[in-house]
Amino acid sequence: MYQKLSAFALFIAIATLPNSALCQTIPYNPRALQVPEGHVSINVSLGLSNPIVEGTAVEEQIEAIQKRAYQLAGKQCQIITQSIADSCKLLGITSNINTQRQSPMSQIGITLQVNLAIRFRDEISKP
Repeated sequence: MYQKLSAFALFIAIATLPNSALCQTIPYNPRALQVPEGHVSINVSLGLSNPIVEGTAVEEQIEAIQKRAYQLAGKQCQIITQSIADSCKLLGITSNINTQRQSPMSQIGITLQVNLAIRFRDEISKP
C-alpha cells in the first residue's frame, strides 16, 4: 500500500512540476512597448563600472551603481527633449550587472539598454 501511495505521490509531483514553472512567468503585454502615433523608437545604451571597494558589502555597491545607472536612464528623456524632441516616453529598460573579481582590479559593471519613444521637433523632421 505504501509503495503504491509513494508512486502516486511521485507521479503527481512530476505531473505538476511544469505547472509551477508556468506560474512564475509574467504575461507578455505587447501594448506596453507600442510606440505612440507620430513617435519613433530609439535605443540608448549606457554602461558604468566601478572598482569594488574592500570592506564594503558588494551588494551595497551593486545597489549604488544600479541607482546611478537608473538615474541616468531616467534623464535621457530630459536630455532628448532639450535637444531634438518635442516629447519623449520611456518604453522599457533592460539591465545587465557583472562583477569581475580579479586581482588587483575587481569591478562591478552595469549595462543598460533604454528604449524610448520620441517625437522629433518639426524643424528637425523636415528636410
